[in-house]
Amino acid sequence: PRMFKQRELDKAIEMASRAYDETKTMRFDPKSLGFLFRFNGEPTRTPYYLSSRMYTDRAYGEAMEKVQGYWHFHFYALGIKTMQEMIQKGDRVPENCVELAGLYGMVHETEKSIEWTNEALKQLGPQDRLSRMSEEFRVASMWREERKNDKAYESVKPMIEELKRLQTSPDSMNFLSMRLQMMGLLVSVDRPWEAWDLVRRDMYLFAQRGLLKIEHAGGLTGLYKKMKDMIRDGKQPTADESERLQKLDDLLKWFYSKALFEP
Repeated sequence: PRMFKQRELDKAIEMASRAYDETKTMRFDPKSLGFLFRFNGEPTRTPYYLSSRMYTDRAYGEAMEKVQGYWHFHFYALGIKTMQEMIQKGDRVPENCVELAGLYGMVHETEKSIEWTNEALKQLGPQDRLSRMSEEFRVASMWREERKNDKAYESVKPMIEELKRLQTSPDSMNFLSMRLQMMGLLVSVDRPWEAWDLVRRDMYLFAQRGLLKIEHAGGLTGLYKKMKDMIRDGKQPTADESERLQKLDDLLKWFYSKALFEP
């Protein structure tokens, strides 16, 4: 077995996780680690995302495993009650606020979900950038579900600019999955040109390195289709937008004709 030693648990977990990341594109957030739970003797395990505290606090781990069971069986009211009790007893860490916010979101208590998301955000520091982005993304997703597309877009505009700036940082790839998630959200709120602006640097880099895959091209194809649909429905693209559309068209034509299948 592989062994990884570090004085800090989160760093050891990151080392172990990245040991299997051949493309060096994996995101790592110690407040959102993947755990697989199997409930009621089911033949498959279901992924849930919890903090590294699960490894060090047995009572907390057992409580959160129970809450994931409530998620799994759609007993959201029980999950809300359990998390409220934990928080009222003083365990008001960001992860618990996020858990409660997520549960409120599942029962369409949007305002309460945003309230607890903001409580979590207040506690996050500069080192918790991915955790903060995940929560800001979830708030935008809730506004989208409420069909308030403009509100969804406005809520993530600062994060979009931040993600663009991070493309030139040494740990840019740690934020790739967030950029791809944001691309999907922007397409869904009728902002495909903004979506292409956000990811085109990554996609060109992948194409140059032979790393552009069908899963990337699939998202780009959906983005391209949204652009064409909006034009068909009456949008008059600016000259700049037409140029960006053409560049995406060129990339997709190259991928599907030259890069998808090996000669």
